[in-house]
Amino acid sequence: MDVRGHRLQAVRPLDAGGTDTAPTPVALSAASTAICVAFYAAAVCSATDCHAPDCGSVRFTTAADRPARLGSVRVVLVPPPELSARRRAALLAVAAHCTVHHTPHDPPVTGIGPEA
Repeated sequence: MDVRGHRLQAVRPLDAGGTDTAPTPVALSAASTAICVAFYAAAVCSATDCHAPDCGSVRFTTAADRPARLGSVRVVLVPPPELSARRRAALLAVAAHCTVHHTPHDPPVTGIGPEA
């Protein structure tokens, strides 16, 4: 799939008969939250002359019931150690305003169908 001129791939894992040469669509969805959080945090860091934070990791689960969907997403953000407690709190507050993080709280209207 092409997104704004960038090629994205998603494949099945080996245990599902895939090649495991790229993330699954569910992993990409969870990763998009982590990338968005890191994007917002990096903006704060560039404005305060500190090092951009390490996004650390993203952990996700799938829901046990139907419909199939993400059950949880947890982004571990590692703020730069040189930040004061006040700036660290500000960094985390700004990072929490990431667009992708807010989307499940106010879901978009989506649809699947042929091109009109």
